[in-house]
Amino acid sequence: MINKLKYALISDIGVYDPTFYEPEEEENLVAICERWGIDYLPGKDRKSVYKLVGKNFKKHEIDPRLIVKPYYRIFDYRTIENLGNYKPNEVRLIVEDGSIKGVMHITDYNNEFIQVELYRALYKFEVNLRKFLRGKKINDLDFIKWVKHQSENNKDSGNRYYWGQRYKDLMPEDEERKTEVILKRKELNPFQTLYLKELMQYTVSEGMLDKKHIDIEEINKLRNLIAHSNSPTNIDRNKDEVIYNFDKLRSYVDRVHALFDAYDYLKQELEKL
Repeated sequence: MINKLKYALISDIGVYDPTFYEPEEEENLVAICERWGIDYLPGKDRKSVYKLVGKNFKKHEIDPRLIVKPYYRIFDYRTIENLGNYKPNEVRLIVEDGSIKGVMHITDYNNEFIQVELYRALYKFEVNLRKFLRGKKINDLDFIKWVKHQSENNKDSGNRYYWGQRYKDLMPEDEERKTEVILKRKELNPFQTLYLKELMQYTVSEGMLDKKHIDIEEINKLRNLIAHSNSPTNIDRNKDEVIYNFDKLRSYVDRVHALFDAYDYLKQELEKL
């Protein structure tokens, strides 16, 4: 499942019916470029580009720095460097055999394909984490005991408070409420009432998994980004220009790589059980 993402290509997110430069549509095309903060449009000959200079377009040869190949991996750091090293806001031209096949932009990292596959990968990672804990003969009560221990012994007072509140959620002081919570827990499979972040914290804290391969904060941030359908390339609109947040895209890619590493590592650990 993770391989669909790991080996996803520019061809998977590119746009293959781009807006071409047409002289009779110049006024509208100027407005489009200004709205999206880009300067270049492909020519209909698919071998040249038109650059917006002021309020008019001028024909140019293709700048090699604007070229991406359809077989570039979208999460390869070399691809990210390619996008970041020259005008990150600018459209890129997908070129093959000397012909412009399509275009892509950093906002294409918001593509539905990526979002859906990341959701599936995170879901499978969480399922595998629960499976790993069951394989270690651990159950919900073991986790709850750990939470209680954290609430009493964690070195950080903020963490002690947090885990104390979490323990009250898991084992309410009110007997009627406690009965409801325990009954609900019994109706579900082990660990299904628990959060992904705390399961990662538990396995790392107890030495079951190596924190070098489980970057809890990065994976949790990625999970929240996908869960809330947030854009990894948010847009800042200034008075005179549109700025796409390339630094946010780079952080997003770092988090995806953290998931890749943790996913493969956990799969290997499962195979050892």
